[in-house]
Amino acid sequence: MDEIVLQIARAEPRPDFAVNGQISGTATITSLALETKDLFTSVGAKVFDLSGGYTRLSKVKTAMDTIATKISKAGETFTQALASLSTNNSNNIAANFDPVFSAITALRTLVTTGLQAEQNVISSNAETAITSKIADNFRALAAALSTISQALTALRNGVQSARNAAGNTNPIPAATMRRFVTSNLITNLTIAVRQLKSDIPSLVYVVTTTLSSLQNADQFLISITAEAQRRATEVGVLADNYGGFIDTYVSSIKTNISTGLETPYVELQADYVADLEPTFQLSTGYDALFDPMFTTMDAIYSDDTDITGVIDTAFQVHQQAATVLDNNLLQFYGNTVCKALQDLIQVLIINGKDNGFCYSKFFTKVFNMFVIHTYDAGNCYQLEITRFEDFHAGLRSIVQLILHDIEDFIELFEGCSQFTDVASCTSYLVGEYNTLLAFTLTKRDYLKQILEKEAEASLLRLTACFANSKHLLMVDAEEMVVSIAVCKEFGAVAPV
Repeated sequence: MDEIVLQIARAEPRPDFAVNGQISGTATITSLALETKDLFTSVGAKVFDLSGGYTRLSKVKTAMDTIATKISKAGETFTQALASLSTNNSNNIAANFDPVFSAITALRTLVTTGLQAEQNVISSNAETAITSKIADNFRALAAALSTISQALTALRNGVQSARNAAGNTNPIPAATMRRFVTSNLITNLTIAVRQLKSDIPSLVYVVTTTLSSLQNADQFLISITAEAQRRATEVGVLADNYGGFIDTYVSSIKTNISTGLETPYVELQADYVADLEPTFQLSTGYDALFDPMFTTMDAIYSDDTDITGVIDTAFQVHQQAATVLDNNLLQFYGNTVCKALQDLIQVLIINGKDNGFCYSKFFTKVFNMFVIHTYDAGNCYQLEITRFEDFHAGLRSIVQLILHDIEDFIELFEGCSQFTDVASCTSYLVGEYNTLLAFTLTKRDYLKQILEKEAEASLLRLTACFANSKHLLMVDAEEMVVSIAVCKEFGAVAPV
């Protein structure tokens, strides 16, 4: 359609402005009108969908889309009507001029009062930088439209006078056209249309940059949400891995206690049975006196279910609590970083003079906050793993001390076996047994207590460490809120 209009406009002789009479310079107006139409089309050319779910972005985008679409359509209608008028030779002046004036009125209404509701939505959600620029552009458009309307009114009066003066003559003689439709009329309209055309790129810029900022903010929100989910999942994996470590650790402790006591005990017992027991069994009453003692020792050294039960209970409680420290972490991320995210998105979408600088300065730092918390949480788990490994070495020393008691008791038997009458040593062995058993039970109780206390203390340390990692994230987020506000106000020259 536009190409056809241009071809008509360049044809000779040219029909011009609803009269069958040549007017010099109208081809320029036709070209300008169609070029301006293309610019109006570009006002509403940026189309995309938001998917981040942030209501504020949606409100601003809806308002901007409405402004862009209505201005684009109204501008296209006006410029197309003007281009069509400039190539029309129907001699029906009113029928061809009136649609142009109606289109001017519709467009001028939009840029003066018709889009105020949308501008109010933008101001309430993105402050006033955007609407100030829109208002500035709208004032320029309104002024240009008024100038065009005045120039068109004068031109309409001129062609109407030429048509009246020509009477039934068709086409209108060139002299009559030059008399009533002067070059000044065409020049004034040309200048007015050119001015309108020069004002539109600024509006295109405001619309495009604002919508681009909204799109970038939406993508940022999607990316940071995915990052938070990814990091929360990573911390969850760390917690699960820690739970797996506790399972392995408990099994290792029980195995080491068992092998640390049972294996040497069985060996000592075998040596005793082979070398010493035959001698002592010759003593009257030996079995009745010493069998209960060895039964008690067997329970301690061969199958101490009491200690293994303590281990299972203490570390089960520890494991259950430690592996749920990451529960609701994603919600915590949202609550903690929400204000910083809102402020950073706000800086981006308000389209102010420093928005790009401030956004680029802080957006990676938001990602880093989640990364750092993941590292902090991982360090909490790793620190307790290291402590448990060191604690394990201490447990071995206690187990070794318990083993020394039975070794000492066997040595007493070896000493007594040298007596001619071993029965005379029996009472001494009973007394030493009671002493050594008391030592053994004390050490075993201490072993149980230290296992319970260490599992409890480790959980307290881990919980405190995890809470501190959250606190550090909260501090970082609060500091970022302040820094964003400073950057927003002062830009690159923010005071130190």
